[in-house]
Amino acid sequence: MSSPEREEKTQEIKRLWEPWELWEDYKHNFYGGVVEDWQRDNTMQMYADMLRDLSRFEAALQVITREWVHSNRHNLTNVGLNRVAYLGQCACALLYKAPHKECRGGYQLLSEEEKSAADAMAQKYLDKWLAENAEARE
Repeated sequence: MSSPEREEKTQEIKRLWEPWELWEDYKHNFYGGVVEDWQRDNTMQMYADMLRDLSRFEAALQVITREWVHSNRHNLTNVGLNRVAYLGQCACALLYKAPHKECRGGYQLLSEEEKSAADAMAQKYLDKWLAENAEARE
Protein backbone atom coordinates (compact mmCIF):
# COMPACT_ATOMS: atom_id res chain seq x y z
CA MET A 1 0.00 0.00 0.00
CA SER A 2 1.46 3.36 -0.95
CA SER A 3 1.90 6.15 1.60
CA PRO A 4 -0.93 8.43 0.36
CA GLU A 5 -3.42 5.53 0.52
CA ARG A 6 -2.20 4.59 3.99
CA GLU A 7 -2.49 8.20 5.20
CA GLU A 8 -5.97 8.48 3.76
CA LYS A 9 -7.03 5.23 5.42
CA THR A 10 -5.56 6.14 8.82
CA GLN A 11 -7.52 9.39 8.98
CA GLU A 12 -10.69 7.30 9.26
CA ILE A 13 -9.55 5.55 12.45
CA LYS A 14 -10.43 6.88 15.88
CA ARG A 15 -7.85 6.06 18.56
CA LEU A 16 -9.41 4.07 21.40
CA TRP A 17 -7.87 3.46 24.81
CA GLU A 18 -8.26 0.55 27.19
CA PRO A 19 -6.60 -0.03 30.60
CA TRP A 20 -3.68 -2.44 30.30
CA GLU A 21 -5.05 -4.65 33.04
CA LEU A 22 -7.82 -5.69 30.63
CA TRP A 23 -5.58 -6.43 27.66
CA GLU A 24 -5.86 -10.03 26.53
CA ASP A 25 -2.41 -9.86 24.93
CA TYR A 26 -0.96 -9.05 28.36
CA LYS A 27 -2.78 -12.04 29.87
CA HIS A 28 -1.27 -14.27 27.15
CA ASN A 29 2.29 -13.14 28.02
CA PHE A 30 2.73 -10.87 24.97
CA TYR A 31 4.91 -8.51 27.03
CA GLY A 32 6.52 -11.23 29.15
CA GLY A 33 6.55 -11.68 32.90
CA VAL A 34 3.12 -13.32 33.17
CA VAL A 35 3.84 -16.91 32.18
CA GLU A 36 7.23 -18.38 32.94
CA ASP A 37 6.73 -21.88 31.54
CA TRP A 38 6.56 -20.98 27.83
CA GLN A 39 8.72 -22.86 25.35
CA ARG A 40 12.03 -20.97 25.13
CA ASP A 41 13.93 -23.25 22.78
CA ASN A 42 13.29 -22.64 19.10
CA THR A 43 10.71 -19.88 19.70
CA MET A 44 11.69 -18.01 16.53
CA GLN A 45 11.48 -21.20 14.47
CA MET A 46 8.10 -22.07 15.98
CA TYR A 47 6.84 -18.58 15.10
CA ALA A 48 8.15 -18.86 11.52
CA ASP A 49 6.54 -22.29 11.15
CA MET A 50 3.21 -20.93 12.42
CA LEU A 51 3.34 -18.02 9.94
CA ARG A 52 4.05 -20.48 7.11
CA ASP A 53 1.04 -22.59 8.12
CA LEU A 54 -1.58 -20.13 6.91
CA SER A 55 -4.54 -22.19 8.12
CA ARG A 56 -3.10 -22.32 11.65
CA PHE A 57 -2.20 -18.63 11.53
CA GLU A 58 -5.69 -17.78 10.30
CA ALA A 59 -7.31 -19.81 13.09
CA ALA A 60 -5.27 -17.85 15.64
CA LEU A 61 -6.20 -14.54 13.98
CA GLN A 62 -9.87 -15.51 14.14
CA VAL A 63 -9.62 -16.02 17.90
CA ILE A 64 -7.64 -12.81 18.41
CA THR A 65 -9.91 -10.57 16.35
CA ARG A 66 -13.08 -12.09 17.80
CA GLU A 67 -12.15 -12.54 21.48
CA TRP A 68 -9.41 -10.04 22.35
CA VAL A 69 -11.76 -7.09 22.68
CA HIS A 70 -9.67 -4.79 24.88
CA SER A 71 -6.30 -5.44 23.25
CA ASN A 72 -7.79 -4.89 19.82
CA ARG A 73 -9.55 -1.67 20.75
CA HIS A 74 -6.33 -0.31 22.23
CA ASN A 75 -3.80 -1.56 19.68
CA LEU A 76 -5.62 -1.94 16.36
CA THR A 77 -6.70 1.71 16.53
CA ASN A 78 -3.09 2.84 17.04
CA VAL A 79 -1.98 3.83 13.54
CA GLY A 80 1.56 4.42 14.84
CA LEU A 81 1.85 0.69 15.57
CA ASN A 82 2.75 -1.89 12.94
CA ARG A 83 -0.60 -3.60 13.41
CA VAL A 84 0.14 -6.39 10.94
CA ALA A 85 3.25 -7.38 12.92
CA TYR A 86 1.30 -6.94 16.15
CA LEU A 87 -1.34 -9.45 15.02
CA GLY A 88 1.33 -11.96 14.04
CA GLN A 89 3.06 -11.61 17.39
CA CYS A 90 -0.30 -11.93 19.17
CA ALA A 91 -0.73 -15.27 17.43
CA CYS A 92 2.64 -16.34 18.87
CA ALA A 93 1.49 -15.28 22.35
CA LEU A 94 -1.85 -17.04 21.92
CA LEU A 95 -0.37 -20.32 20.71
CA TYR A 96 2.92 -20.46 22.62
CA LYS A 97 2.59 -17.92 25.48
CA ALA A 98 5.85 -16.46 24.16
CA PRO A 99 6.59 -12.74 24.53
CA HIS A 100 6.64 -10.78 21.28
CA LYS A 101 10.31 -9.86 21.68
CA GLU A 102 11.22 -13.56 21.76
CA CYS A 103 9.30 -14.60 18.64
CA ARG A 104 9.46 -11.58 16.33
CA GLY A 105 12.84 -12.56 14.86
CA GLY A 106 11.17 -15.62 13.37
CA TYR A 107 9.64 -13.41 10.69
CA GLN A 108 13.12 -12.99 9.22
CA LEU A 109 13.35 -16.77 8.71
CA LEU A 110 10.59 -16.55 6.09
CA SER A 111 11.14 -16.18 2.37
CA GLU A 112 9.81 -13.02 0.72
CA GLU A 113 6.88 -15.01 -0.64
CA GLU A 114 6.08 -16.39 2.81
CA LYS A 115 6.34 -12.92 4.35
CA SER A 116 3.91 -11.56 1.76
CA ALA A 117 1.42 -14.36 2.41
CA ALA A 118 1.59 -13.95 6.20
CA ASP A 119 1.32 -10.16 5.93
CA ALA A 120 -1.69 -10.46 3.62
CA MET A 121 -3.40 -12.82 6.07
CA ALA A 122 -2.84 -10.45 9.00
CA GLN A 123 -3.94 -7.46 6.89
CA LYS A 124 -7.13 -9.32 5.97
CA TYR A 125 -8.02 -9.70 9.66
CA LEU A 126 -6.99 -6.14 10.51
CA ASP A 127 -9.26 -4.82 7.76
CA LYS A 128 -12.07 -7.16 8.86
CA TRP A 129 -11.76 -6.01 12.48
CA LEU A 130 -11.80 -2.34 11.49
CA ALA A 131 -14.85 -2.87 9.24
CA GLU A 132 -16.75 -4.65 12.00
CA ASN A 133 -15.95 -2.15 14.77
CA ALA A 134 -17.76 1.07 14.01
CA GLU A 135 -16.49 2.74 17.19
CA ALA A 136 -13.00 2.68 15.66
CA ARG A 137 -14.10 4.84 12.73
CA GLU A 138 -14.47 8.59 13.02
